Amino acid sequence: MKTIERVNGVGIVLLFGSCMTILASILVVPILVKFQAAYASVKHVELLVALALMAPAFVTAIASPFIGTVIDRWGSRKFLVWGTALYAVSGVAPLWLDGITEIVVSRFIFGAAEAIVMTCCTSIIGTHFRGQERERYLNLQMRFIGVAGTVLFFISGALGEMNWRLPFALYGLALLLIPFQLRLPPPQYAPRTDTLGFAATRPPKSALLPQITVMLVGMIAVYLPPVQYPFLLADLGITSTQAIGMGAAFGILSATAGTLLWPVLRRRFNTQSINVLVFALLAVGIWWLSRITSYAESFVVLAVHGLGAGMLVPNVMAWTMAAAKPWHMGKATGQVYFGLYFGQFLSPLLVAPLAASVGGLRPALVVVAAAMALFALIALAIARESTLRERRDTAASLKW
Repeated sequence: MKTIERVNGVGIVLLFGSCMTILASILVVPILVKFQAAYASVKHVELLVALALMAPAFVTAIASPFIGTVIDRWGSRKFLVWGTALYAVSGVAPLWLDGITEIVVSRFIFGAAEAIVMTCCTSIIGTHFRGQERERYLNLQMRFIGVAGTVLFFISGALGEMNWRLPFALYGLALLLIPFQLRLPPPQYAPRTDTLGFAATRPPKSALLPQITVMLVGMIAVYLPPVQYPFLLADLGITSTQAIGMGAAFGILSATAGTLLWPVLRRRFNTQSINVLVFALLAVGIWWLSRITSYAESFVVLAVHGLGAGMLVPNVMAWTMAAAKPWHMGKATGQVYFGLYFGQFLSPLLVAPLAASVGGLRPALVVVAAAMALFALIALAIARESTLRERRDTAASLKW
């Protein structure tokens, strides 16, 4: 099969394009404290800063299923190019926007662009590759995201020390990808049609409900440390954006280690069994995060949490693509990305009222950790049932 790698070597652009998503919200994390301080006189500034952080994830969650359906019908390449241009323009806009309200609006537009880019990149991977090769690219996608996030987090932290607006300039790097995106090959499948020429039957809406649920719940836990980490360090007397950036970058690097571990585990275990490990690591990491007493200890905690975080997305996406048909790949990708980004959006939104009701951020983290432990037990029951079913199917086939 002709692969993207063999078409002028431009397939790599899909991996670099995927890196843009890690920058959407996390680049803002090191500057949150300074961002809020810059508009301290504005009424409800805490809410507006939270909106600036969460807006991209919210819009991406809502838009991804729609975008997935559109690109299945009209093709992903043209939308990827326009989405990347919109991403760059709306991303750098806070460099020049004076009012915090205008910045929040630009972040909503930015979220729509992020939805287009990520859904297109992952859908193209799903339609051009099969089986183990597809899983390898999904894993590479997460590795590229991890490495890019680590490097740019350091840069963001350093820029934030000079001026809190400067990290937004990094979004302009997306424009460098457009010339290569224009050279991406068309999908290598023909849409299925029935005898009357209509599109093949659409998959039932509930078909991907397990994948969406696992992604949504998992991302609530995955996104919790990056957002709450600056405030936990502030409790320890650490407010340097560079120190915050270094810790958050280490968390992303640990997630990259999780993506390296995932294919090793995938060769021996099915996706259901790996879900158990993912939720267990997230539970331990978040519980431990609630108890940190030093900056050095936080690095150990982020390493544990990062391993689980790094395995979540490739595991769920491999599970999704194995169940989806090529001509519905965009729609399937968009639906599961709804869970991914809505989980990101809900994470800080749920923690704030939870912290208010249980007496602070640290007790709230304990509650979230307990919830992740419960999901690990549910995943274990599902994994056992899946293993037993596979054994029964194997035994039945041997009889025949």
